[in-house]
Amino acid sequence: MSDLTMNTATNIAGAAAPPPPPPPPGGGGFGHQGPAGDASTSQNIEEILESIRTQLELTASIVNQGSSNSATDANAQHATVTQLLHAILYQVQQLNIAIRDEGRTLHMAILNGFQGLQGTLVAHRQQATDQNRELADAITQLFRYFMSRLN
Repeated sequence: MSDLTMNTATNIAGAAAPPPPPPPPGGGGFGHQGPAGDASTSQNIEEILESIRTQLELTASIVNQGSSNSATDANAQHATVTQLLHAILYQVQQLNIAIRDEGRTLHMAILNGFQGLQGTLVAHRQQATDQNRELADAITQLFRYFMSRLN
């Protein structure tokens, strides 16, 4: 078995470990650590992308290296590439969760913003209604005054 294959198999032992338990229902998944647009979520997404890129480069180097005529080398390379592909698949799943959580967080921030705007508009409309009512009362009083002067 080549040195690269041996080192690769050693280096990815942690990468192919079983995934952690899923996030609890209702959020709190990978990368969901703060308010909308927080740096930690974006940083986690970038870290996952970097990890995927590194694993893809490692997989490509093993595949491009080829193997000697030894069946042992070929089997070891196949096992290593399989482990790397499983690790990449897991990382893609984590990336999907992080992006979904980021989208959910941003959606909630936008929704909260619109609800705040709606509350402001309702308050302004109520204020305008009150002012219109006061104006209508003043016009009515003025009309009554003129009517009383005419009689």
